Amino acid sequence: AEKVPSRACVGDTLYGGTDFGAYLFSYDTTSGVTTLLGQPAGAKSTVDALLAGEDGLLYGTCGSGAVLFVFDPSQSWDPGGDEGDNPRYFVVPGFETHAYAMAWGPDDQVYISTYVEGRIYSYDPENKEIAEDYPGGGKGIYSMVRGSDGKLYAGTEFGDADEMDHELLVRHEDGTYTSIPWVCGWEDAVTALACGVN
Repeated sequence: AEKVPSRACVGDTLYGGTDFGAYLFSYDTTSGVTTLLGQPAGAKSTVDALLAGEDGLLYGTCGSGAVLFVFDPSQSWDPGGDEGDNPRYFVVPGFETHAYAMAWGPDDQVYISTYVEGRIYSYDPENKEIAEDYPGGGKGIYSMVRGSDGKLYAGTEFGDADEMDHELLVRHEDGTYTSIPWVCGWEDAVTALACGVN
């Protein structure tokens, strides 16, 4: 691996996902022990995003050919795509290339944003199903965060280089979306977002 594009903490353990092989590793902050866990979703090129769920599970995405995986750190490592596998992976619908960002919603759903089309999906941890939540607008989404106001914010790339029309998508608690034009300059995309307490 050349870099670690994704990381998240679950309890006292830091997890990292690599590019060039899509491996997941853990670092125990108490003992200082690093463990290479393996590939959570088979032969993928990179672990694109990691999210510490409020349910104590680790959620991640791998591409190319976007998949979501769910890992229970309290159980043994046995990856696969079937019920009982850990981590278990699910194919993200829509034949998207990557899913670069995720956020835990106020409704206890995991929201997954995709690249190239900019679709947003929700994953229900209770029934283990993925559903489309936003149909996309042809602008890949690189970042997503949940605000203290209960809204989700997602940053896109531009669709037209001449127009520099990248935007900030806002998902309201009633499930509707609005768009805010991004006016900060000539960047290719909104690649990182963070929210403080409002």
